[in-house]
Amino acid sequence: MSTNLRPHHGMSVADVILSMPSAVKPFLKAGMTRIETLESADWTQLCGYAVDAFDSGSLEDKKQVAAELNISKDEVSAVLNAATFLVALVTAFSEMSVDELAAALYAEELIPAENSNIRALLQAISQKQGAINDQMDKGQLANSTLPTLQRFLISVDVRLPASEEPLSSAVPVAVAMLDTDLDSSLSFQMTKKQVQLMMKRLEDALQQFERAEKLIGLASSRSDI
Repeated sequence: MSTNLRPHHGMSVADVILSMPSAVKPFLKAGMTRIETLESADWTQLCGYAVDAFDSGSLEDKKQVAAELNISKDEVSAVLNAATFLVALVTAFSEMSVDELAAALYAEELIPAENSNIRALLQAISQKQGAINDQMDKGQLANSTLPTLQRFLISVDVRLPASEEPLSSAVPVAVAMLDTDLDSSLSFQMTKKQVQLMMKRLEDALQQFERAEKLIGLASSRSDI
């Protein structure tokens, strides 16, 4: 469920919330309610996940996120969507103060009080707005040109032979599904050998990423001289 915003010229926060599908508001409220109970020490990590969601979609490891934020796996989606909404809200309505944003959320019954942990989190997001904008701009540049991966799921299935054949003829296969930001999805299957080959190619790609990032950093430092 996407809660990403773009600047809404001439629209209020209430207008934006009203324009959302009916299922989104209670989902956001559930996430806000859980965020209220988080420690402020978790906000940096939460903001990082929220900003990453703009360019990586729902690729986070829910088990890892749940452990880092001390929440249940079932709460991860609501919490991350609510945090992503808050980051988008601060970005889209940058002309509004934190107090005004908190008041608007309270008026729409998304938070229990104007002076709440959500307000403090909005303040923390606002203070990091420059860095957040830079990261979002880079994400938009990276996502241009081609469809961008938003979700990837994979599991292993065991294909059983016909009843008259021995069980030793069974074979495991990997069943995968991916979604892109164009609302297109693809399901496919892979053998163990294909998974191993994909892992090798992804490891090679990661090394290329690291080399490219070093080159970009070197070029940037020289251009600043």
